[in-house]
Amino acid sequence: MERSLVSIVCAIAVTQAHAADLLKIENAGSPNGKYVLEAVATSDDTCRVELKSEADGNIAKRIPVKDFDTHDRRYSISAVWKEDSSAFALNINKGRSITYCRLFVEHHGSWNEASLPEKQIKKLRKEADKKGGKALDYLSVSAWLPKEEIKFSYMGNNTVEYEFIGRMMHGHQPRVDFVKVVPPKVEPEPKYNYENYVFAVLAGGTEGSKDSAGTAAQFKWPHGLSIDTGANVFVADRGNHVVRKISHDAVVSTLAGSPGQFGDADGTGSAARFRYPIATAADASGNVYVADSSNNLIRKITPGGVVSTLAGAPGISGYADGNGNAAQFNNPTGVAVDKNGNVFVADSVNKVIRKITKDREVTTFAG
Repeated sequence: MERSLVSIVCAIAVTQAHAADLLKIENAGSPNGKYVLEAVATSDDTCRVELKSEADGNIAKRIPVKDFDTHDRRYSISAVWKEDSSAFALNINKGRSITYCRLFVEHHGSWNEASLPEKQIKKLRKEADKKGGKALDYLSVSAWLPKEEIKFSYMGNNTVEYEFIGRMMHGHQPRVDFVKVVPPKVEPEPKYNYENYVFAVLAGGTEGSKDSAGTAAQFKWPHGLSIDTGANVFVADRGNHVVRKISHDAVVSTLAGSPGQFGDADGTGSAARFRYPIATAADASGNVYVADSSNNLIRKITPGGVVSTLAGAPGISGYADGNGNAAQFNNPTGVAVDKNGNVFVADSVNKVIRKITKDREVTTFAG
């Protein structure tokens, strides 16, 4: 909205409205449809609308006050926020049927007519484009004659308010002069992006420990997913006491540990042991870090499946900073790794966050 852009919508109808009703654009059922008049207005431009009445076929150059009920003397303006512009509908009360509309734009004292596009508007409110588009919001305001100035505001979905100031003119010619169309608060309009997603089971679906592809594979209490740079997914298969790997094409294999066998032994592949592992984290080099919760250890698995204890004392729960096995944890439940190779641990029972450097030095990071 950094530019000043004005759009005028005129309702075109062939049937007369009841005396107490406004000719609303939502209900204007003309065979000719409803048309959008657009004009780009710079800061010193104004717009004027001329309307033709069905009753006499003449341009309605003025709408005297006597044509309006004393309790309902007003024009009504409706607006819809649509794509890149604000669209305004000018509706006339007391049963006037408008069959013709002209738009003029004044620039430096010279009036130029803007043509009426042959574009029918089916709906005022519609879903934004599924590939992304500006959100649509609606407002309506009215001004009582002979009050000339009207103010109204638009509140978008991003809660940013835009205020517009218009002027209702009556007398020699009904017109709307947009003397100022500058939002006081300029922020990007909200956007809704709609995407079509298909949710499917990547792997597993039944309890067990079988390695296989897709839904033929089995897990038991899977926890703690992480993803490496090669789009491989690592799973702490808690109930099986193993760490599983799911390749980008959904092939499941056991990276380390032996299903159903628990312990704290380091080793390669199935020779290693875990006890209810609960979380994993993968670094840029393909190493996987595991919060081995019931062993109170933080383990490291290389891309080749070699398991070592990074920090913690096997079989000992407690709270102590230190290097490697001198450190103590109490039921670690979360693990993360940064780009420098530092590992962060949610030490749940101790209620602290621990940090492990590449040199295996454990400190209390927070808490």
